[in-house]
Amino acid sequence: MSERLFSVDDQCNLDESFRLHYAGGVLEPCQEIYDGKIQIGIVDNNCINPARLMLKGSDYKPIVVQIPKTGQVATVKQPGKTGVIYFDGLIDVSRFKRHSIFYLGGGADRRDHLHVASVEKINSIGWRVYWAPLQMSGHVRHGRMVSPTGKITQDEAQALAHVFTKYI
Repeated sequence: MSERLFSVDDQCNLDESFRLHYAGGVLEPCQEIYDGKIQIGIVDNNCINPARLMLKGSDYKPIVVQIPKTGQVATVKQPGKTGVIYFDGLIDVSRFKRHSIFYLGGGADRRDHLHVASVEKINSIGWRVYWAPLQMSGHVRHGRMVSPTGKITQDEAQALAHVFTKYI
């Protein structure tokens, strides 16, 4: 018997084990993303300010997911920076605005731009990306980028800023 899938949006579904199914594969909760084609989006002004990529308050909080089917708990304990996961590489403006408001908090500002980088590019500078859904608030496309040192030095923040490209 196959598992039931619950629609998240037109690009992905969750199963009873809280795994995220998308056209290219399946992401396990609180596990590293190995599909280099997945895009991670962050919002900043015209250029990414590396100072905003330094760790602050909620970046230190572990992300905990309870698997509904088994009751087991998955956790991302490492501190890191938030990003929105995109699967198709074609991000439309209306989807960006919905995601920035829902997943990143707050409304879109006229100075805001979406900056994207593939998991492959992020990995190329030593960072790791985890699928880290915020289960209780329904932020399923939430990802966490973790620096090589786990602390985010100024050099690591600068390197991360440089792999992102302004999308819109």
